[in-house]
Amino acid sequence: MGKVVEKVVAELLSEEAERRALLSDGQFGSRKKRSAIDAAAIMVDRAHATWKEDNITGVLLMDIKAAFPSVARGRLIHAMKAKKIDGDLIRWTESFLSQRTVEMVIEGNVLQSHPVEAGVPQGSPVSPILFAIQTAGLIKWVEERVQAEGLSFVYDLGLVATGKDVNQVVQKLEACAAESIEWASRRDFQFDTAKTEAALFTRRRGHKEHLRPKLTAKIKVGDGFVRFNKEATRWLGVWMDAHLTFKEHHNRCMQKARAAEALLRVLTKMHGIIPERVRAVQTACVQAIALYGSELWWDPREIGRREDLQLLLNRQARSTLGALPTTPMGALMRESGLTPAPVALDARWERFTARLASSCEGSNLKALHDHPTSGAPICRVLTKEYERGREAETMRWPNPDEEPAVKTVILSEDTAAKKEAICWARDREAKVGAGIWMWWTDGSRSDNSRVGAAAVCKH
Repeated sequence: MGKVVEKVVAELLSEEAERRALLSDGQFGSRKKRSAIDAAAIMVDRAHATWKEDNITGVLLMDIKAAFPSVARGRLIHAMKAKKIDGDLIRWTESFLSQRTVEMVIEGNVLQSHPVEAGVPQGSPVSPILFAIQTAGLIKWVEERVQAEGLSFVYDLGLVATGKDVNQVVQKLEACAAESIEWASRRDFQFDTAKTEAALFTRRRGHKEHLRPKLTAKIKVGDGFVRFNKEATRWLGVWMDAHLTFKEHHNRCMQKARAAEALLRVLTKMHGIIPERVRAVQTACVQAIALYGSELWWDPREIGRREDLQLLLNRQARSTLGALPTTPMGALMRESGLTPAPVALDARWERFTARLASSCEGSNLKALHDHPTSGAPICRVLTKEYERGREAETMRWPNPDEEPAVKTVILSEDTAAKKEAICWARDREAKVGAGIWMWWTDGSRSDNSRVGAAAVCKH
C-alpha cells in the first residue's frame, strides 16, 4: 500500500512540476514523455549541428556522488516551499522523510536500529522526482555563467560545449566543472571525480587539420584532471564514439542480446514453453536490448546492422516455434509473429518522432522536432516526417459532399481471379474523380510478411 501512495505522490509532483515549469528543460529524468534516449539525441544533434559550422563539440560527464543519500531533508523542504509547491505535497514529503530508521542484518543477527536524518530512500517511486526538484537549479546556474548547455537524467549530468578548437572547448568545460562544483558545495552535494569522463566529437577523417582532436588535452575538474576518452564513451546506456557512428554501441547491444537469446533458447528446450510465452519473453528480454538506442543510428541505407538484427530475429523465430534451420524464413517470421528488422526499426523511429511532436512548446525536444537542422540520422527522419506533414497541409481537402482526397479500396472476396480483379478495379476507377488518390490492396501477404498494395492518382 505504501508503494502505491508513493507512486501517486510522484505522479502529482511530476504533473505540478511540468505544469509550472519547475524543472530545467535539460532535465530528462522523472518526467513524462522524456527518456534517456531523448537526452542522448539532443547531444548528438548538437554535435552534428556544430560540425556544419566547422566546429567541434566536447562533453563533460559528471555524476553526483551518493545522490539520494545526500539529500538533506531541510534543504529539500525549503526548496519545495520556495517553488510554491502544493502545501499538502510538502507536508506529505516532510512526514515521509521523518522518523526513518535503518537496521543491519548480519548472518541472521539483527543489529540495533539507527535513525536516518538525511537522504531519500533508494527504490522509492517518489525519490527521483524529489531529487530532481532539489537539483533543478544546477543546469540553469551553469548555463547562465558559461556558454554551454546542460543535459541531465536525474543525477547523471552532461555538459556540452562547442568551439573552434580543442583549447576553446577545454576552457568552457573547465568553467562548467568549476560552476557545477561550486553550486553543489553550497548544497552539500559532491561530484564523484572517479566517474567523471570527457568525450570529444569530431568529423571523420579528411577535414581541416585544426578540427582533429588532441586527446592529450586535460580538463581541470576540482583538484584533478580528466582527459578525453580515446575509445567510445558510455552515457545513459549509449556508447558514443568520436565520430558518432554508434558502431560500438550496436556491437555491444547485439552481443548482450545474443547472450540473452542463447539462454532463453536453452530454457525453451528444457521446459517446453508455449510459443506465445516464448515470443513475449523474446521481445521483452532480447529485442529490448538489441534495439536500445537504435533511434540514434538507424538509417534505411544502413544494411549491415539491419542484417545483424534480422539474423537475431531469425534465431528468435526458430526458438519460438522449435523449427528446423532449413525452414523458409518468410513462413518462419510470419508464423512466429515477430516483426522483421526494418519494420521494427522504423516503428521505433516513428514512436520517437511522435513523442517529440507531443512535447511541450518551447522545449528542446519540440525544437528538435520542428527544426531538425543537423545531419544526424535521427534528424534526417525528422526532416522527412516534417516535409511529409507540410505536403499534407498543402493538399486541398474536399468538402463533406465531395469525394475524399484519399480512399482505400480493398478487393472483395468474390474477385479471386486476376481478370475479375482488373474488371472490378476498372469499374471502381470510373466512379472516382480526377485528382483523387486511391490505395489498392487485396490484403494478401508475401513471404516476408508484407502486404502488397498500390497507390494510384487519377488525372
